[in-house]
Amino acid sequence: MMQRNGARLETMWPLAAFVLIVVALAPVTAHAKPQPTRDRLDLAAAQPNPPPGEHNPRVSMTVAVDGEDGRRTELGTIAIELFPKDAPKHVENFIKLSKDGYYTGLTFHRIVPAFVIQGGDPLSRSNWQSNRLGTGGPGYNVPAEIGRKHVRGAVAAARKNDPTLNPNKESSGSQFYICLADLPSLDQAGYTVFGQVDDASMRDVVDKIARVKNTGPQQNQALQRVVITKVTVDQ
Repeated sequence: MMQRNGARLETMWPLAAFVLIVVALAPVTAHAKPQPTRDRLDLAAAQPNPPPGEHNPRVSMTVAVDGEDGRRTELGTIAIELFPKDAPKHVENFIKLSKDGYYTGLTFHRIVPAFVIQGGDPLSRSNWQSNRLGTGGPGYNVPAEIGRKHVRGAVAAARKNDPTLNPNKESSGSQFYICLADLPSLDQAGYTVFGQVDDASMRDVVDKIARVKNTGPQQNQALQRVVITKVTVDQ
């Protein structure tokens, strides 16, 4: 998987899938269905909830889609639980950007069915159809905090995949993606997962976003404006 100069997620899936979420490089040609992972109960045991009395912070993103006729349709709210014990720097950064209003008005610019949806590029605020989407950010990276698994609903940070440019696998400062399926190939590649979308949000909102038409496997850029209209933080 490759892309040009940005935090774009590419989708080249051979039988032994080696899929990478990238911030830069060149387009891909095809993708296949993700391979199954171990039982989800086992995954839950490996990634426990906080002890009773503790509360993980949450970020909620309300999302709408603009139709070809110019009418806006509200899709609902994506509720994201964050994991500060596993990825403290990423959680701190995501909360700060959310509180500062950074994500409000940005889009989910990349939609790859059965794989991921990706957003958080500040360039999408002024031009959601730009051919530079996937290259923007706040001007800094976040150190890698790799550990949690890429299960369906996982929220993770995009990054450059070129080991010469990014040997430490640092994450993009703002671009993130949501997994539409269990993606063990991304665990092998090494990307930081820092949150999890709840089941209701996946079914009611994220899966709707995943059905928005895109430009196809070369770029997978959304053909409709899927915009984040409101962001709230619950700590």
